[in-house]
Amino acid sequence: MVAQTKGSAWCLRVCLALATTVLLFPLLSLAFKHEDFKLCRDSAFCTRLRQNANQGADYVVEPSSVQVHLHNVTARVVNKSVPVGI
Repeated sequence: MVAQTKGSAWCLRVCLALATTVLLFPLLSLAFKHEDFKLCRDSAFCTRLRQNANQGADYVVEPSSVQVHLHNVTARVVNKSVPVGI
């Protein structure tokens, strides 16, 4: 009977700690100040990368080179704008 009481007390403590964490977690997110961090639209680096991404690259995967292994996939990626043999 004593072991069951200790187990019940432990379970009650764990449940209370979990409930407290779940209830207080939203309050922690209110402490975050969004204005202290840059957004991508505010960063020259991000803007530059997005402009380059829109240009598009001429890279393609050679379908015949795709190999599926247990934990990975390998394939040959080729730049179409570079002549073969260079």
